[in-house]
Amino acid sequence: MSDSTIHSFWGGRPLGELEWLAMRSFLFHKHRFVLWTYDATLVVPDGVEIADAGTLVAPDVFARWNALPHPHKMQTFANWLRYTLSRRVVGRHGHSVSQAVVF
Repeated sequence: MSDSTIHSFWGGRPLGELEWLAMRSFLFHKHRFVLWTYDATLVVPDGVEIADAGTLVAPDVFARWNALPHPHKMQTFANWLRYTLSRRVVGRHGHSVSQAVVF
């Protein structure tokens, strides 16, 4: 296993083929892949670790944010989540901030 960890967030519909391919590609290249989500029952490829996004941003905050009419709401939320992740998780374990990605 590589010493790099890929962190990603999923807050939408069930994962599609493209998302599965992306995660499997990271796993194939020996990266650890952590998928932060509010859906503990989300079906993911073998080897992908599910993490509770509620420990980063409360689910009700995400729901209110997702209900906003702003056209770039998910990009802005993704940035907020990425900064929170970098501050609370990534930096604490010595992983590079540049390895935190969000779908």
